[in-house]
Amino acid sequence: MSLGPQCRVCNFHNPPGQTRCVRCRAMLTSQDIEGAEKRAGKFRDMPNPLEPFRRLAYAIGQRYDNSLPTGLPHRFPWTAGYLALLGGAGQWYNHQPKKAMAMGLVQAGLLAWWAVNFYHPWNNWMLLAVLTWCLYMMADAFSAAVRINGQPWRFRLLAALWSSLFFFVGLTLFGLQCFGYGVFNLTTVRSTGMGPQLERGDKVFTLMRWFSPGDIRPGDVVYFRQTNSYTFQDRAGSTYTVREQTSFGVVTAVEGQTVERIDDGHIFVDGEPVPPNLLPINPDGFPSGFRIEVPEGHYAVLPTHTVTDRGIIAMLQAGGHRTAPPREMLMRGMLLFDYEEGAVVAHGDVYGIVLFRYHPPPRRAWFGRGGGLWSDYPEDFLAGEEE
Repeated sequence: MSLGPQCRVCNFHNPPGQTRCVRCRAMLTSQDIEGAEKRAGKFRDMPNPLEPFRRLAYAIGQRYDNSLPTGLPHRFPWTAGYLALLGGAGQWYNHQPKKAMAMGLVQAGLLAWWAVNFYHPWNNWMLLAVLTWCLYMMADAFSAAVRINGQPWRFRLLAALWSSLFFFVGLTLFGLQCFGYGVFNLTTVRSTGMGPQLERGDKVFTLMRWFSPGDIRPGDVVYFRQTNSYTFQDRAGSTYTVREQTSFGVVTAVEGQTVERIDDGHIFVDGEPVPPNLLPINPDGFPSGFRIEVPEGHYAVLPTHTVTDRGIIAMLQAGGHRTAPPREMLMRGMLLFDYEEGAVVAHGDVYGIVLFRYHPPPRRAWFGRGGGLWSDYPEDFLAGEEE
C-alpha cells in the first residue's frame, strides 16, 4: 500500500489524493500533493465568494484542532458523540480536558439560563439553544475522534449520528405510548369554560398509566369522561340536557365520603371545610343546598365549568341540541336536576392524572399528586365568608 503526502504540521501520513490532513485539517503543500499544480491551474482563475469564510473557519479550527492528542488507541466516534451530551464527557473521552471543561461550562450556563427564565414567553427559544449546543458538542467529539483515528471525515457520518439520536428519542416515546399502552399523553385543553385555572389552548402532561383506581386521592387533577347526564329546566319549562365529554376536573372526595355546600357558600367534605387544593375548577359554580354521597367505585368531580362563548350555546340551540355546561345554566337561574349523578365519575371513566402544565411558558405550573388547581382560596370564594 503506497503512502500519500505527509503533513508538515503533525507528520501524519495521509491517504493518496488528500488536499488536507485528515488528522489536523492542515493544508498539504503543493510538493506533498500529487498533481497539485495541475489542479491549481484549473481553478486558479475561478472566483470563490466563500473563500473568506473558509479561511476564517480554518483559522478557528486550527486553534482547536492542532492540539489533538497522539498515540491514543482507537477512539469510537459514536461513543464520543453520545458521551458529549453529558457535560462534555465525549471530549474527555478524546483526551481533550480543556475543551471538555469549556463546553461543559457553556452547556451548564445555557441550562441555568433556561431554568432561571422558566416562565418567560421566549423560554422555548432558550430550550432550542440548549439543543443546538448539544448537537454541536456531539459533532465536535465525533469529528475529533475520527481525526484522531486518522480516518477521513464525512458530514454524512455526522448526519447519521444526529439522525440516530432523534430516532432513539422518538422510538422511546413511541414505545411508551404504544407498547406501554398509553403511559402518558400531551393533552390540549379544548374547553373555554375552565378558566382561569385551565385556559383553552393550555397543554398539560397527563399520566395515563402506572396508577390504579385506588391510587387516585383527593386533590388530584384528573382527565376523565363523564358518561352521566343531568338536566336543567328554565322558568318556561324548557329542559336542557347536559352530557360532558372528555374533560378535566379536581377530585374533591372519594367513595364513602359526603360532599355538600350549605347556604353560606362553603364546601364541606364529611362536615369539614375543604382546603384550597380540593376546590373544583370554578368553586362558585357548585350550587348551594346540594349534598352528595359518593357511591362505591366513584369519585366526586364537581361539574362547575363556565362558558364564555355564548355563540356556542346559540348554535346548539338553533340546531335542536339544547345542551350547555351546567355553570352557564346556573348563571341563567335555571333549575338543576340529577346533579348528584353528574357530580360523580366512575373509576373506569378516569383516563389519567394531570401532573403539570408545560405550555405556554408564562402559565407553566406543577400540579403533582393531590396538589389541585388552587393553592389558595379565590377572592370571590372568600367574599361570602367575610360578609
